[in-house]
Amino acid sequence: MNLEQLHHIVETARLKSLARAAESLHISQSGLSQSITAFEKDIGYPIFKRSRLGAEVTPPGSRIIHLASEILELFEEMKSEAQNHIQMLNRKISLAGIPGVMGAFIQLAAHLKQHYPEMTIEISELGTLDSIKEIEEDRLDAAFIAMNHSLLVSLAPYSFQPISEGKMIIGVGKISSLATYSSISPEELKKQDFVLYNDDFVHWFIEDFERQYGKVNVLFSSNNADAVSRAVIEMTAVTVGHEYTFYEHPLVQQGEILPLVLDNFQQSPVAFGWLIGRKKRSPLLEECLDFFDQIRDNDGS
Repeated sequence: MNLEQLHHIVETARLKSLARAAESLHISQSGLSQSITAFEKDIGYPIFKRSRLGAEVTPPGSRIIHLASEILELFEEMKSEAQNHIQMLNRKISLAGIPGVMGAFIQLAAHLKQHYPEMTIEISELGTLDSIKEIEEDRLDAAFIAMNHSLLVSLAPYSFQPISEGKMIIGVGKISSLATYSSISPEELKKQDFVLYNDDFVHWFIEDFERQYGKVNVLFSSNNADAVSRAVIEMTAVTVGHEYTFYEHPLVQQGEILPLVLDNFQQSPVAFGWLIGRKKRSPLLEECLDFFDQIRDNDGS
């Protein structure tokens, strides 16, 4: 008994004819008949009643046909799983994320390397618009970004998988005069010195704030998140960040930087989630997104 024989009996049962089944299987009718006869000899009873009208499955044979179909489906599933695994071993995956998710990205990269040691993994810290550009130019598989309604409309051809909604919040150092506050008014915030990470939503927030309350004093903007953090801690400057990623920052968790809610300032809702490139969905990418969610859930527990 072998897989080829299982194909033979399932196809014969489907077509109810040895002649048509032989044609479908690209073998001779005599060869098919011999294969089925040998199979029936192995199991000890006939599974087909043959006549000039065709091949009819016998009552006990129907159960055998059902089991044979299940075995073939499982075999195809096994082959598909093996092929996917081979593809994963030889693949490169490129991911990017806004500041605050790099810790989860590093854990994800370690997970992938452990399971797929031959895989090439690229992770980058990028602002939302830079990530979108990389996605559009097919240089990224997926990016964890912040998304507002207007961006979502413009990116309709792509798949955006939201995880959470949030807003922009203020960060101050623990030695700041604002450290005892839990929230801050726009008028008080305007008096502060700012250090900013070069993120599109941060700059849009500042532009919106300045339209309503006047120009603020920005000491510097930087792509270096550590430089911004040091300035907040050592220079008692304030910064602005995404709520979703802000609370996950190690310095916030250690109490070195404290989050403040901005009172009486209308903000448009911001969604945080994965932007996925065209034709980039795959079992590997789904595994990455699922494991990322597990990391975030564990960090939040």
